[in-house]
Amino acid sequence: MTAGGLSVTADVVVDVINANAAPIFESMRGWSVVEGQTLQIQAFAFDADHPAATSSSAAIDYRVFELPDGASFDATTATLTWTPDFEQAGDYVVRFEATDDGDGAGDPITESSNVPIRVRDINRRPVISQISNLELERG
Repeated sequence: MTAGGLSVTADVVVDVINANAAPIFESMRGWSVVEGQTLQIQAFAFDADHPAATSSSAAIDYRVFELPDGASFDATTATLTWTPDFEQAGDYVVRFEATDDGDGAGDPITESSNVPIRVRDINRRPVISQISNLELERG
C-alpha cells in the first residue's frame, strides 16, 4: 500500500481448510432384466474434491443394502452382479451408499441412491414329468 510515496508491507497468513464435498451419484434410474439373465450395475459417485478421479481412483467407499437373494456386490469395483432365478420375478430396490472419506479431514460424508430393479417373468417351456405305463383291462 502506498501513500504519499511511502509504502507499508505486511505478511498475511491464510489458512485454507479442507471442506469436504458430498459425493454425487450418476443417474441409476432403474433396471429391467428377465429371469435367468445376468444383470451388472457399476455404481459411480462423483467426488468434487477430486474431479479427475475415475471410479477406480476416487477415494469413495461403496456399500449396498437390501441385496436380493443370489446377488453379490464387489466394493472394490462398486459392481453389483445378479442372475435372478426363475422364481424371482418382481420389483426390487437396492440402496447404494457412497462415502467420501474427507481426505483425512475427519469429516466423512455419505450419500445414498435407491435403484429400482424389475425382474420380468419369462415364459419357459413346460416340464413334463415322465409318465409311467398303465395297463387297462376292457370290461
